[in-house]
Amino acid sequence: MPPGPSWTPSGSGRSHPKTPAPIALVVSELLTNALRHGGGTCTLRLTAHPDAIEVAVGDAGPRAPRIRTTLYGGTGGFG
Repeated sequence: MPPGPSWTPSGSGRSHPKTPAPIALVVSELLTNALRHGGGTCTLRLTAHPDAIEVAVGDAGPRAPRIRTTLYGGTGGFG
């Protein structure tokens, strides 16, 4: 199964390793979305680089992620 989307502030697929709280939040959000919308199983790949940590999540869902319109006051749809 190919890896799913990676997240980073710069869009490079990497985040600075001295920022563990944002990385933990992103990992949590990606895993939650993969489990909720991707068929119930997923993979997580964390790769340590000298100056970054790469995060990749894959799932067995048949569809690629899509952007949704968020209705304020509701739950979900923000990530």
